[in-house]
Amino acid sequence: MANPLDRSWYNTLVDDDGSGTTGTPWNKAAVDALMDSVDASLVPLVANPVPGDLAFATNATLARTTADGADTGSLSLAGGGNGAVNRGASLVVHGNEHASAPGVVQIFTGQAAAPMVQLSRADFQPLLQVLSATGVLNLPFGRVQFPATPNPSADLYTIDDYRELPWSPIFVGSGGQSGQVYDLQEGSGVKVGRQVTLWGRLRAATLGTLSGTIRIGGLPIPVGAVGGGTITYWSGVSSPFTYMTLLILTSPSVAEFYFAPTAGAQSLSTLSAANIVPGFYVAFTLSYFAAS
Repeated sequence: MANPLDRSWYNTLVDDDGSGTTGTPWNKAAVDALMDSVDASLVPLVANPVPGDLAFATNATLARTTADGADTGSLSLAGGGNGAVNRGASLVVHGNEHASAPGVVQIFTGQAAAPMVQLSRADFQPLLQVLSATGVLNLPFGRVQFPATPNPSADLYTIDDYRELPWSPIFVGSGGQSGQVYDLQEGSGVKVGRQVTLWGRLRAATLGTLSGTIRIGGLPIPVGAVGGGTITYWSGVSSPFTYMTLLILTSPSVAEFYFAPTAGAQSLSTLSAANIVPGFYVAFTLSYFAAS
């Protein structure tokens, strides 16, 4: 066989006079056959491509089995190192890339309520748990981090992004703007998947020039679908309003003001510079679907 086990210790023991079988009570031929059988059974495990590696043939199994009530069966890979040097052990599993039979890494556990698949630190602090009975994913540290650059998914059931959104809202005009000075300019928000929710407070001590309809600009995430907004408080208007709201537009990504000038109005009007005075202030919430 290729790479047979070293049995020189055995040959020396049983062939004590150098003749093969003479001078020993052992049946060397029979024991040789037994050793050949042992060699053959170990071929899937002792194919050593690199010293120190342990390779498995197709469908080979490395098992550590215990009876019910006995100690826990385990396979341990121990790395060296100390507090200053990281020499951790690693387990690498390679699966094939065949289109009809892709490689699969599987971890099996019991189906009762208690068993779980758990990833832990060296101090046994659990980092990730999957409960066997329910399939619930538990994160003991309570954190999931998404990449800074989103990786959008077309799947309707996949959460592909989460981020918190500090931003600075501004007043803009549909025909342009200049010269605004703000003495209050606050914005925050959150994005989960494509859903964006923003909050803000904005007050212009100096209105400058606002041409056309007045809008809130500076949205931190481009708008993908028309959304809406709620104004929780406003002041600094030239005449009393009974109602004011925001309509979120997609191109450009802005929130446009609409108001009802009188009670019982049948339609809303867009807001212009003629409707506001210096110190115009709004507190608002915006909600919309992002472009991605």
